[in-house]
Amino acid sequence: EAAALLAADGVTAICGTLADAIREICPGLGQIGIVHSGSKPAFYQDTPLAQRKGIVYAGQLYGWKGVFTLVDAMAQAPGETLTMVGGKDEADIVAVRERGRAFGIEDRIRLVGYVPHHEVASYLATARCAVIPLGTDIIARRFTSPMKAFEYMASGTPIVAADLPTVREILRHEESALLAPPEDAAAMAQQIKRMMSDDALAEKLRQQARQDLAQYTWDQRAKRILSFIETIPAPRDRR
Repeated sequence: EAAALLAADGVTAICGTLADAIREICPGLGQIGIVHSGSKPAFYQDTPLAQRKGIVYAGQLYGWKGVFTLVDAMAQAPGETLTMVGGKDEADIVAVRERGRAFGIEDRIRLVGYVPHHEVASYLATARCAVIPLGTDIIARRFTSPMKAFEYMASGTPIVAADLPTVREILRHEESALLAPPEDAAAMAQQIKRMMSDDALAEKLRQQARQDLAQYTWDQRAKRILSFIETIPAPRDRR
């Protein structure tokens, strides 16, 4: 990868932490731009808060995604229900189910499994809170720009997320989301309970997140890529 990066006239990264990592690996690298992922707001229905209920997680069920922390947090949020959308590997689904069973909360966790991407929107549209429970694995800390963040923002679903550098590039605590220390189930449960019980706070955060998404549409992403390309000097002669 280093050889390919050094041969490029320009490189884009999906987050600033990844750009920093690339610079560490390739100190002689030329131009590098940061171009986050995005979403399409028009694809999502903005359901009023009063018509929403429950908690949702959309994504894979890999360990580094923090799904066990989320299950542990649900054990500390009595009466709340969680719908988990995603997971192609049956072993991952079983592991999450068993975690819930160990806490005696399997009846409060609905594991939908994999659904086509266009169906995810319907689950987000009806949820009162959406969670990004990323852990402290290096992928989560430095190499990811979670797509679910942008989709949650587009759907107008109030967000509780792990407080990581990759997440803070997109979401701001108490302004567009509630953040909790990664892998801290008690702290995550506390923020989930706040979001579920405080309508004024949830409404403020979801509206701000939806406004912020104007920076992260696919059209804006394309414009940023084109603008970055225009800053790159003429291609080097590699003869």
